Amino acid sequence: MGYEADCRVDTAGGSGVGKVLLESDTVIIRGAFRARVPFASITKTAVEGGKLILTHRGGRTVLHLGSGAAKWADRIRNPKTRIDKLGVKPSHRVSVVGVSDSDFTGELKAVGCSISRGRLRADSDIVFLGVEQERDLGRMPAAVAAMKTNGALWIIHPRGKPEVQDIVIFRLAKALGLVSNKVARFSETHSADRLVILLALREGSRTRRSE
Repeated sequence: MGYEADCRVDTAGGSGVGKVLLESDTVIIRGAFRARVPFASITKTAVEGGKLILTHRGGRTVLHLGSGAAKWADRIRNPKTRIDKLGVKPSHRVSVVGVSDSDFTGELKAVGCSISRGRLRADSDIVFLGVEQERDLGRMPAAVAAMKTNGALWIIHPRGKPEVQDIVIFRLAKALGLVSNKVARFSETHSADRLVILLALREGSRTRRSE
């Protein structure tokens, strides 16, 4: 997740105190007034006396962040890539099933990891499982079986679809001995939930293998 702060915000439309969220590619302002400033629209980022000054296509937005202003500016100037957020490393074995984003495949190839697309590979460090509708959740047990005990299962699902929202995914994850430890923005239309095997179950698996 990104940064967040309660601070004074100055815009051409006025000033007020609001909650400001720094997401992966957008600054979101909530409170007395609402606004979104996509990183792509920002033409200049400056820090002056605890103020983060964003010049963008929609005008000028000033966030009174105090000592945190420089940290926010650095994140905006040097945003994490999608691959960074998802934790993929060159040494990883990765399985991708049901994810139709062609750009994502290219990003994985650029990292240099070993990719199995359309098929679950045993001992995967990371499994990316696309869940577009409720019946796709039935593939989760097989995805878990393909993971290393210390691996991760990312569920990629559309936003705003009740039958495959977080609460549904987390309920099934719990039944499979998994816990969610991160939620990320995957694209404009999809979210990503990271699931890992409970530590107690990982230890039990190691013990059984050593006997």
